[in-house]
Amino acid sequence: MRIVVPNRAKATLHDGAAYVNTQILEGNNPVNTENSCPRCGEERLKAWADLNEDERQIVPRLPMAVDEPLAERQKTHLWCTRCWYEAIDQGTMA
Repeated sequence: MRIVVPNRAKATLHDGAAYVNTQILEGNNPVNTENSCPRCGEERLKAWADLNEDERQIVPRLPMAVDEPLAERQKTHLWCTRCWYEAIDQGTMA
């Protein structure tokens, strides 16, 4: 027996990501908190102290590592552990 699925019913990961990105750009982000990730919508960006050991090993390999030393990034940056978006925490800037 062969089951035929209409094309419109075939969802892909990319379609879901495009939908989420469109919703965020239109301001319909269901998780619209101050520290949510602007790229993927994860509920909370994490400071260095909130990262576990495995996550801390990834941070030095991210693109911003070229521009700023790790010690400075530990004090002032936030990370999304879902997509690895990196942001500067404006609350720590004095």
